[in-house]
Amino acid sequence: MKRSHLLSLLFAASVAVTSCQKGDINQLKDQYADLDSRMKQQQEDLKNYKALLDALNAKVSVNAVTNTTDGYIIKLSDGRELTVKNGTNGTNGNNGTTPQITVGANGNWFVNGTDTGNKAQGTSPQITIGTNGNWFINGVDTGNKAKGDNGSAAPKITSILHVGDEIIFLFDSGESMKMPFAGAPNALQPKETVGVYMLCEGTMDADNSAISYYDIKTGQTIKDCFRQVNGHGLGETASDLKRYGSKMYCVVSGIQGKSKSFLEVIDVTTGKSLKRIPFFDANGPYMPRYVGFYKNKAYVSSYDGKVTRIDTTSLKIEARLNVGGALEGLAVVGSKLYVANSSHPLHPSTNNNTVSVVDLNLFSKMYDIPVTFNPVKIAATSNGSLLVSSAGDYATIQPALTKINSLSDDVVKTYPYNVGPMALSGNTAYLSLDWGGSFKTLNLKTDALGSEFIADGTSVLTNNGITVNPQNGDVYVADGNWYDGNNGFAYCFGTDGKKKFQFNTAGMPQHAVFVYSYK
Repeated sequence: MKRSHLLSLLFAASVAVTSCQKGDINQLKDQYADLDSRMKQQQEDLKNYKALLDALNAKVSVNAVTNTTDGYIIKLSDGRELTVKNGTNGTNGNNGTTPQITVGANGNWFVNGTDTGNKAQGTSPQITIGTNGNWFINGVDTGNKAKGDNGSAAPKITSILHVGDEIIFLFDSGESMKMPFAGAPNALQPKETVGVYMLCEGTMDADNSAISYYDIKTGQTIKDCFRQVNGHGLGETASDLKRYGSKMYCVVSGIQGKSKSFLEVIDVTTGKSLKRIPFFDANGPYMPRYVGFYKNKAYVSSYDGKVTRIDTTSLKIEARLNVGGALEGLAVVGSKLYVANSSHPLHPSTNNNTVSVVDLNLFSKMYDIPVTFNPVKIAATSNGSLLVSSAGDYATIQPALTKINSLSDDVVKTYPYNVGPMALSGNTAYLSLDWGGSFKTLNLKTDALGSEFIADGTSVLTNNGITVNPQNGDVYVADGNWYDGNNGFAYCFGTDGKKKFQFNTAGMPQHAVFVYSYK
C-alpha cells in the first residue's frame, strides 16, 4: 500500500509539472505574439509618423481626412494616402509635452516656435528618441519629451482637428503637428452647389457695393446679403471676391483720397464679417484691387505698386512688397505670383507694360515679363498656362491677349483679341470679346477660337464678369444691365452654353463664390 501510494504521488507530481510547463509555454507564446504584434504596429505607426513629417518637409498639404472604425485615411496633395490607427487618446505618454512642429520661413525645423538649426528643405529628417526620452531631429535634442512615464515610443494619432486653414494632428505621445489644409471644410468633398454669392461693385463714389446671395434649392435671392447679415453696407467700389478655405476675402478698392479701402474677411457659411482690414495709412489709401492665395497667406495687389501679404489665420498684415506700377489683376501658379502693371492716370509709372513675377517662398520680386501696353487682367490654369489681357491705350496701341508659360515664364503667343472679363477651366478659356459684343471659348491646346458660347439665344446686356464653378464646370455670367448701379442679373450656363437658371443681383455684378453641401 505504501509503495502504491508513493507511485501515485510521483505520477501526480509529474503530471502537475508537465501541465505547468505547457501552461508557461503557452503563456510565453501568447506574450511573444502580443509583443510581435505591438512591435509591428509600432513600426507601422513610426512609418506613418515619418511619412507625415516628410510631407510637411516637402510642403505638401492635406486634401482630405476620412474616419474609419479604428483610425483615419489621410489623403495628401501629392497623391499619397496614409492609413493610420487610432491611439488611446492620451493613455500612453500622458506626461509628455506638446510641441508644435513646423517648417520656419528660413527653411529650418521649428519646435514650439524655436529654431532647431536643422534644414527641413531637401532632406528627409531623421526622427529618433534620445536616451533622455526626448525627440531628436537630425541628432539635435528638441527638448520635448517623446513619451510620458508609461508611454509608447511609437506615436499614434488620437485626434485630427481642422482649425481655420490648418489640419492639426494630436498624438498619444503628447505631440501635435500642423499641416496646411487644401481641401474642403471639415475635410469633406463637395457634393453639390447649394448657393451662390455674387459680388456687385456698384457705381463709383456711391458707396453702394454689395454681395448678393442666391439659394439654388429655394430659388430665393437676397439682393444685399452683406448688409442684411452685418447691419451695414460693404463700401465703395468692391473689386474682387475669392474663397479660401472657410472664408471669403472681398477687396474693397475705395476711392482716391479717402480712407475707404479695405479687405473684408467673411465667413462663407453665415455671410458674417470676421474682420475688416484697413488698406490705408497716414499717406492715403493703398487702393487694393485683387486677391490670391498661397500656403495660408493672402496676397493683395494695389494701385500704389505694392503687394500686401496677410496671414489667413491671424488676419493681420505681415508685410508689403514694392513690385511695380499700378498693380491690377494677379494669379498664383505654384510658388510664384504674377501681377499686372497697368497704366493708370492717377498712379503714373513707367512700368506699365509688364507682368511682375514674385517668389512667394521668399516674398521677393524676381523679374518683369514684357507684354502689350496696359495689362489689366490675368487668369491661370492648373496646367501652368497664363493669359494676360491688355487694354492698350485706347488710341494707337491695340488691345491684345498674351499667353505665358509659367514653367519658363516665356511669352509663347500673342493674340489680337480685345478681351474684357475672362475665366479659365482646364484647357478652355471663356472670353468676353470686343467690349462685350461677343462671348467665345479659346482652346488653350490648339489656340482655336470657338463660336459663340451661348447656344440658346439668352441675351446678356453687359458682360461684366465670368466665373467657372470648379465643382461642376458651370459658367456664371454677371450682367451689368447697361451699367445700372442698382440692378443686375446673373446667368448660370452649362458647358453646352444653355442657361440653367438666372437670378437678380445688386448693381454691377462681377464675380461669384460658391457654397457647397458635402459628402
